[in-house]
Amino acid sequence: MPTIDEEPAPVRPGELISSAPPKRRRYEATSPDAGPLVCATCGTGNKAGGNFCRRCAASLRAPEPEAEPEPRLSWWTRLFGRTGQKALPAGTRPLSKSRHFPVRFVAFLAVLGLAGGVASANGDSISGAPQRILDEILYKSKEVAVVASDHIEGRNPELATDEFVNTSWASALKKGADANFLEATFQGSPRLVYVFITAPSSEPAPLEQRLRVLISVHHKGAKEGLYQNFPVVDVPTDKQRHGYYVGTDSVEKVRLTIVEPTSTTAKRVSIAGVQFAGR
Repeated sequence: MPTIDEEPAPVRPGELISSAPPKRRRYEATSPDAGPLVCATCGTGNKAGGNFCRRCAASLRAPEPEAEPEPRLSWWTRLFGRTGQKALPAGTRPLSKSRHFPVRFVAFLAVLGLAGGVASANGDSISGAPQRILDEILYKSKEVAVVASDHIEGRNPELATDEFVNTSWASALKKGADANFLEATFQGSPRLVYVFITAPSSEPAPLEQRLRVLISVHHKGAKEGLYQNFPVVDVPTDKQRHGYYVGTDSVEKVRLTIVEPTSTTAKRVSIAGVQFAGR
């Protein structure tokens, strides 16, 4: 067996080997010093005076308190309540309560009284307004039987209401306030709304009377010969159909009286395109 002549070498004392520097994490960045302003969203500190968080970009401003809406006053309080009074400082002794003249209340009473006076003065007009509305909506032509004070041959009174404008009733002009008339009798006793007359196309001839018509109605149950007169109407010369509002109930007859002529040369009278509308 071979022998070893050499002894093992002595162990040398250990040497201190400096360790390698630690590796920096990949996503770790050197962040600036945190400030006293802490973000309420992520908890990161921020410098004082900043507006947004340096980490999550959330707003750093303190939320403004929401103003509570003022309670809505009732219409009675808004109309008659006292507004604009100054509040006294705490501890101030109020002066004696002075009396204020109720301007708004007095104005309200004045307007109410004025409206009542107008309504009282125009009671007939106000009460007749619904009737006028119904008249304008519901009226329609009514059939009539026509007679006249007189007529020229071939110009019978029925020609005035035959719905043709080229035919007419004509009569020799008589003297007297009620001597020249055209009278229509209704079937039943309707409410007479309108009297329609078609105007001539030009000025009447020198021998013919210009149309100035007095509308008169005889009511059911009224005394024979008793008529209610309406204002005289001047029929123009424009060849148009003109409606004259009457608006009266229980009409049995309606008379169109030709007013006495102002011309001394007029010898004849005629009228055409007459219609009666009622409901």
